[in-house]
Amino acid sequence: MIGKKIAYFLFLAFVTFFRVIPFGVLYIISDGMYFLLYRIVGYRKYVVRKNIDYVFPEKSIVEKREIERKFYKNLTDLILESLKGYTLSEKEILKRLSVTNSEILDEYYKQGKSLIMVVAHMGNWELATASVVKDFKHKPVVLYKPLSNKYIDAFIYKQRKRFGLELLAIFNTAAYFSKKREIPKAFFMVADQYTPSKKRKRTLFFGKDTVFLHGPETYSKKYDLPVIYIEVQKVKRGHYLATLSVLEENPTKLKEAELTQKYALRLEESIRKYPDTWMWSHKRWKGDIAY
Repeated sequence: MIGKKIAYFLFLAFVTFFRVIPFGVLYIISDGMYFLLYRIVGYRKYVVRKNIDYVFPEKSIVEKREIERKFYKNLTDLILESLKGYTLSEKEILKRLSVTNSEILDEYYKQGKSLIMVVAHMGNWELATASVVKDFKHKPVVLYKPLSNKYIDAFIYKQRKRFGLELLAIFNTAAYFSKKREIPKAFFMVADQYTPSKKRKRTLFFGKDTVFLHGPETYSKKYDLPVIYIEVQKVKRGHYLATLSVLEENPTKLKEAELTQKYALRLEESIRKYPDTWMWSHKRWKGDIAY
């Protein structure tokens, strides 16, 4: 308990420090952090390298190492931007993340239809979820996994809710979806990570047999909810562009794992376009790669 409190106060100190640090100085710190994590410590470099080699066997060593190097630069930017993002104003966040074609959701709203919004660990998803309150007519609900440190978790929970987001712990998902909803909602699910769950879905991803979280397919089919894919692109340091597209309008008509396959293919397209912004440090293919 004491250890968790100490970790919380250290976390709070970092958040407070980066609150007053301008972005120009933040990126100087990020460059130093990149050198430390990548060049000196080699944080999860073995995992990152294994994943990139596994996914891009056709690329040269030079090309793969370039993706690797840029990934670490993006990673340190993401860490520090997220810390600073907890104290940014709504106006500042909206300056840094733009959402294109959100009007494609308007017809669903008029019909009173809620939506499943599938995103991935690309770009800055913290800023993405914080900006949707102003761009969407649907009430945004973000599914999240509570942290083991209850003090840090409570802080992040409060900061994420300050602009009007509703947060839903993944353990309460089934009960929440079973309730009637008067206002159409947009359920945000980060669905690209590995899961040991028995409910998981299997499909091809970069030509590899890969497991995915079951949530988007399970709940879109059960409640007949259209599925929207969000691609987050890093335009430049601290600035992102989120593009929406319809992944599936009628999920109930799809076969088993077909929706998951659609998501995997769309995600693969995004990663091929912006390979250095995906979270390569996850042990994504447990059981298939000897990490």
